[in-house]
Amino acid sequence: MSDAQHHKRKKLLGMNPGTAAHRLRKMILWKFVVQTGVNICYRCGKEITSIDELSIDHKRSWLLSETPLETFFDLDNIAFSHLSCNCSVGEHDPTERINKRIHSDGMVLCHECGEYLSPDKFSLRPEGDMAGRHVPYRPHCKKCRVIRKTRGDSY
Repeated sequence: MSDAQHHKRKKLLGMNPGTAAHRLRKMILWKFVVQTGVNICYRCGKEITSIDELSIDHKRSWLLSETPLETFFDLDNIAFSHLSCNCSVGEHDPTERINKRIHSDGMVLCHECGEYLSPDKFSLRPEGDMAGRHVPYRPHCKKCRVIRKTRGDSY
């Protein structure tokens, strides 16, 4: 698209055409989310009542994944959440990732299934494998380790 075409579209839309296209896609998504009844927040379980609250959420963090690109685009890893619930997860700061790994009630986060489970569901890291780590448990619960091993995933 030429600069002249871009400026004409921007003037007609009152915004950047890319912004307008994003808004239109979100409006279409919101319509289908409401029509299919999946406007329930993955994080808190409450109804998402407006388009402004809607966010696409990754059940398992793609940032913490050993295969981030695959995890990011895995549709089985996608859910809908309130924007505030999704943003409160905050896995951008490495210290936040450590703090979120063990919940205040003592439950431990599995990086594969995204569930908080009791510590006995995890193997301990081998001695000498704690360099720079603050959590003594392996990143995946025992059940997920079996699944990962069957798939041939590396650790």
